[in-house]
Order: sequence, then structure tokens, then C-alpha cells
Amino acid sequence: MTKTFTITAGTIEVSYDAVDEASAINAYVQDAGYASVQAAADACNQTVENFLADITVTEV
Repeated sequence: MTKTFTITAGTIEVSYDAVDEASAINAYVQDAGYASVQAAADACNQTVENFLADITVTEV
């Protein structure tokens, strides 16, 4: 069963239907062109922990 999650990062706000928060985050980074959260964090010169701290995920 999927749920809808809104991801906010700075001024960007997008929504994804996913089974859980982690799947929604993976969809977000893949839409941005990265294979994984690690790859997205690396591109931003951040640790995964800091990258994830910079986004807000809300189940709607």
C-alpha cells in the first residue's frame, strides 16, 4: 500500500507516492539524476546524514 509523501528541500517541494519514507527519498534523488542518496550527498559535498538533515519528509 502506497502513501503520499511531500519532500521539501530549500525552496523545492515535491510529492511522491511510495510505500515508505525511504522509498520517497530514493525517488526524489533519482528524479534529480542520482543513483542513490549517497551519490546525491557526494554531489552536494555532504555526508548522507547532513544531506538527509537538509530535507523534510512529510506524510500527507
